[in-house]
Amino acid sequence: MLLVYGTGVLAAAAFGKVAPAIPLLRADLGLSLGRASWLFSAISAVAALLGTPAGLWVRRRGGRRALLAGLAILAATGTAGAAAPGLGWMLAARVAEGVGFLLVVVAAPTLLVEMAGRKDQPAVLALWGTCIPVGLAAGAAAGGVLAPLGWRLWLAVPSALAIPAAVAAAVLVPADSPGHPVGVPRTPPADSPGRAAPGRPAGGARLRLADLHVPALLAGGFCAAVVIAAAVLGMLPAFLEEERRAGIAAGGTATALVALSSVLGLVLLLLAEARADAG
Repeated sequence: MLLVYGTGVLAAAAFGKVAPAIPLLRADLGLSLGRASWLFSAISAVAALLGTPAGLWVRRRGGRRALLAGLAILAATGTAGAAAPGLGWMLAARVAEGVGFLLVVVAAPTLLVEMAGRKDQPAVLALWGTCIPVGLAAGAAAGGVLAPLGWRLWLAVPSALAIPAAVAAAVLVPADSPGHPVGVPRTPPADSPGRAAPGRPAGGARLRLADLHVPALLAGGFCAAVVIAAAVLGMLPAFLEEERRAGIAAGGTATALVALSSVLGLVLLLLAEARADAG
């Protein structure tokens, strides 16, 4: 289970790896701040455009297969982006990397739910809620240290780590069960909706458009929060380096602390929910 969580952290680190390197990219490639920001936001754009199709694809094909595909794409495209000669090739690699990121962050939580018992699902999903900020923080902090040694070296690090992560996942993550609905515990209680009735195939329910209005509202609120967070976390290292002369390492550390602050918010939310349930 921790391995699956770790793949999400790795994907998030790959998402945010460009931020601490933006000052170096601007200096070496002659990029404006606006063009450099494209490299950070490309993955967000891919996730926004393909999130729903990716979810449906994972539901059809299985979480393990999607996770392995996502890690393989992260490894290949991250390496290609690190070796890119200019903005165009690097941007194309980042867009492709966004597909790998999306597959991992869609597949991993479905696998976590399948691997957990029903009573453990709230705790598992709460743990998953820390994945993106922890990954962004790790990427910002590590990038602040490694990017000055060579931004190409740093951009290749998450893709290199994706290779052993994919091998470990292939060995340790249980295979997708034919006919088992994705995102449902593998051993639900006998009276739970996740278990098919005798003579009825599991996962037979179809997703209807009418069922999506509440998720759409939640997605809209989440989108607004992500827009703000991505702007701050993506541009903060460059702002601190170019406007405050703080240094790349200090900018990465500050960005990591900002990212981790959302973990504290999640902890406070869980405590409030527990108090509400107890009251």
